[in-house]
Amino acid sequence: MEDTKIYNFASNVRRQFFWDVMKKIISAALLTLAMGGVHAQAAYEGQAYVGGTLGWGHMRVDCTGTDSCSSDDLGAKAYVGYKVTPNVAVEFNYFRFGETEASARVGSVLVDLDIRTRALALAGVYHWDFTPAFGGAVRFGLASVRTKAVALGRVFTKYEAKPYLGLSVDYAFTKNLKAVAALDVTEAELDLAGQKATVSLLSAGAQYEF
Repeated sequence: MEDTKIYNFASNVRRQFFWDVMKKIISAALLTLAMGGVHAQAAYEGQAYVGGTLGWGHMRVDCTGTDSCSSDDLGAKAYVGYKVTPNVAVEFNYFRFGETEASARVGSVLVDLDIRTRALALAGVYHWDFTPAFGGAVRFGLASVRTKAVALGRVFTKYEAKPYLGLSVDYAFTKNLKAVAALDVTEAELDLAGQKATVSLLSAGAQYEF
């Protein structure tokens, strides 16, 4: 019991630190926009883009006491966006964070648990051009996260609105085509005693600008 309390306390501290850092990043991006982005918007006509990535989906769960546990799976995302200035965009994302599977004994019964997480996110994007070809971006928005858990033949599905953070780097091969590597993070909430878990996607893919 004491170990569980210590683990929960440490998890809460790490989660609070994560969101504090995220708030500082977003504040810096908004300050930069306020100083320079408004002037660029007046002369910029806007540009639409689409992209997709494939990679490693992960759910941060405690596997203590399970017979087997796998919280890593193939994940993916697809997105469309619109640049309102050369550095600022609005983006709509679809995420598949993969599947988490675990088995544990309850008495003499082996119980299998299957968890799948999907999300739709609307985010603001700020992009930096480090060089003419190499750049990076930060994303912050709100995600509608669907978490579906299957155990003992029952299905538990929960939808929750959660903060979303994304970081990425990109390299432009041509004026319209970029290679992209990204880290996207949000939170899933299970319809099982209100349990929560951080879900992330580390992926790579391409982006095409029209």
